[in-house]
Amino acid sequence: MDLNILFSAFLLVAVTELGDKSSLAVITMASRYDRKAVFLGSFSALMLMTVFAIALGSVAAEYLPRSLLLGMAAALFLAFGILSWRDVDEDSHSKDLKNKSVALGSFLLLMVMEMGDKTQISVLSLSATGDWLPVLLGAGSAFFLLVGAACLLGNALAKRIDPARMTKLSGALFLVFGLAYSILLWIELFS
Repeated sequence: MDLNILFSAFLLVAVTELGDKSSLAVITMASRYDRKAVFLGSFSALMLMTVFAIALGSVAAEYLPRSLLLGMAAALFLAFGILSWRDVDEDSHSKDLKNKSVALGSFLLLMVMEMGDKTQISVLSLSATGDWLPVLLGAGSAFFLLVGAACLLGNALAKRIDPARMTKLSGALFLVFGLAYSILLWIELFS
């Protein structure tokens, strides 16, 4: 196994994803929802997207219209924003269901956000060397650390800020992202 490729993939992902929209989404979700569920969904999505980038290359970007990807991202952000503003009764049964849906929601959100993203394109380019295992291990390690840190940061913010205020702030941030993606979709469709 070529360790240069492994370290290159790690640094590439760490640098391109640090402070990226995906990190902000994970921080926001972890400040509102169970951080373990957010981690599970987010990390799983990023790893699956990395495997897709390595295995399939640019198929998604070639065959799926950008407008579809933008529309899906906008809808998911807007849904998270609206749901964040709703009051939910949190008995233990609904909390378990909620955590499962948070993991699934995190998974879907990051899957859509990462399609055609610069990180996935970079991983695709790096995997063109033919040695896919070090690319997968390097990228996976970076995603593990970044998603873990984002979940811990989101959880720490939630402990320091009043839960009602944090809920409104996270909902507002999701709505802003949703509106931004809606604008990008509008530009994509009508320009």
